[in-house]
Amino acid sequence: DRVDHLVPTARELAFNLRDFGSDGAYGHYFNGPSTFDISADEFVVLELERLKAMPDLFNVVIMVVVNAVTQELYLSARDRPRFVLCDEAAQFMTRSDGQDLSRLAEAFSQGYRRARKYRGSFGIVLQSMNDLMLFGGTGQVILENAATRFLLQGSTYDKAVENKIIDYSGFVLDLLKSVRNNKPNYSEVFVDSPLGLGIARLVVDPFSYWINTSAPEDVAAFEALVRRGRSPLEAVCDLAGVDPAEILTPQGGYHAQA
Repeated sequence: DRVDHLVPTARELAFNLRDFGSDGAYGHYFNGPSTFDISADEFVVLELERLKAMPDLFNVVIMVVVNAVTQELYLSARDRPRFVLCDEAAQFMTRSDGQDLSRLAEAFSQGYRRARKYRGSFGIVLQSMNDLMLFGGTGQVILENAATRFLLQGSTYDKAVENKIIDYSGFVLDLLKSVRNNKPNYSEVFVDSPLGLGIARLVVDPFSYWINTSAPEDVAAFEALVRRGRSPLEAVCDLAGVDPAEILTPQGGYHAQA
């Protein structure tokens, strides 16, 4: 029979997919109507931190998400700009347990090469410029196609020069290494863009600071207030010294929906 030789392959495939079936350990993540639809949303955040403890599931979900996002970019109308930003991107390039990450690397590579043709753009956030070495050939594609770079305070820029990841020298390199983080007052950013390069200062109001901070001591202070019965909004307002009424009404200095 012409399909007999496919039986062993089918059994192997079924065995490998058993955890993702209806009765499998990860079945509830994949079976049933999908609620993932980013086509009509203005701003989408996908937080996958809780899945990292399950690497088999994590890597599959990452591929599904990347595929969905890139399909939305490449196959939809080009009537509005789209920006795809991947935080902590280096973690997706770290090989473990013999995993094949070539498709994920290719998605990044194609995104940086092609997105502009579809009125889109790609960006990644790294702890260090040297993390690009984890990307292999894709790292070079990112370097060559990244029109704008935002560089924060760091101690590894000399090493990045040695690794030929950045080509700054002299005054420009000294300027980059002078960048300082003075939270909560301001943070400096070295900007290298088609319009030029230099240092900018990011200054935010107290409410915006407490909404966005990820500093451990700030998160601990926020969680302590929530445990004592404050709502998330009330906790942020307490820490920022802001009246919640100002946040919930357009007349105040800020405006947000409850």
